[in-house]
Amino acid sequence: MLRLTRGTDSEFSQVDQLLMLAFGSASRRNELELYTKVQPDGWYVIEEDDRIVAVGGCIVDGSFSWVGLVGTHPAVRGRGHATRLSEHLAKWSYARGCRTVALDASQRGRLIHDAMLDNAPDRNLLLPFESAYLELLLSVGFVERRRLTHMRHGDEALPGSRHLLLAQTSFAAG
Repeated sequence: MLRLTRGTDSEFSQVDQLLMLAFGSASRRNELELYTKVQPDGWYVIEEDDRIVAVGGCIVDGSFSWVGLVGTHPAVRGRGHATRLSEHLAKWSYARGCRTVALDASQRGRLIHDAMLDNAPDRNLLLPFESAYLELLLSVGFVERRRLTHMRHGDEALPGSRHLLLAQTSFAAG
């Protein structure tokens, strides 16, 4: 069952435990609470047998939305829960007038055809040039419209694993 989060203390605890397992990370509770305060109607869970097994959310800012914290309990991966959440959140965003939907995703959490492959010319996905996902996106029907030259002063390399970013936003989005 897909439903809007209730945002209760008990539910935040369940979702936080799920996210720690899904991402292999420390607690995300503060992040989750902040995001749900910013966009209380944009965070959804999937339940099986009265247990939360997947979560994902979206924050809308004008014509831009960011999908984040999409996680599935490792015991139920491969059942399409992340796909279902991603599809729902993309459609939810577009219904609110968003033209751009962005997210950071792992290979396991790649974009799904039905969620994002809409040939409408006013929808965009911003991909870092160094992303490892360009070939994947091109293989599922995305089209490269243009490349932007990003300039920086100082260190040659940016910190982190930018090649693992599936999408980003910047002032270049216009």
